[in-house]
Amino acid sequence: DLEHMSKTDGLTGLMNRRAFQDALEAAMARAARDGKSGALLYIDLDNFKAINDNRGHEVGDTVLCDISTMLTSCSRIYDLVARIGGDEFAIWLNDLDIDSATKRADEFLAMLSQLADRSGDLAKPLGASIGLARFEPATGESLRELLIRADDAMYAAKRSGKNGWAVAGQPDDLAVVDTVAGSTQDNAAEPHGGRTDR
Repeated sequence: DLEHMSKTDGLTGLMNRRAFQDALEAAMARAARDGKSGALLYIDLDNFKAINDNRGHEVGDTVLCDISTMLTSCSRIYDLVARIGGDEFAIWLNDLDIDSATKRADEFLAMLSQLADRSGDLAKPLGASIGLARFEPATGESLRELLIRADDAMYAAKRSGKNGWAVAGQPDDLAVVDTVAGSTQDNAAEPHGGRTDR
């Protein structure tokens, strides 16, 4: 029981940050042995603080639990889903290419729109900025490098207007971000913007 508690987020029941990073490192090692790719999604909620400030922490906690359920429903049994911070989540999609990963991101954003009525400020609705990073074993990328790329892509999504996703460039690429997609309330976002060079 103690071991389970040390690896689990107490509110949502998802893996916590430490457990996720341990599991992700093992998943990357398996992918490298099998020569398979994968994708990491870094998710940061947009305008979540207003829910706690204006509607109370109990409502905020309920929203986090509902979001956890949504993320789990968008994932397969052998994927990894975690709450890594207050309103931050992460998903490892095993043996999945980046196009399929962006479809998962679109699905989640469409599901998240169902919680818009719980926003703390109607002018700033609840949303999510998602950074996606493809893992290719041949690059020899480390866990830390993959996490940084996904995090950078998430911030690129925020800078592009929030409630959308951005795809990180590959480790040997000159681009920090390959593609940015805007709001996906209609579940059919088209990429806009383009490559952002260092």
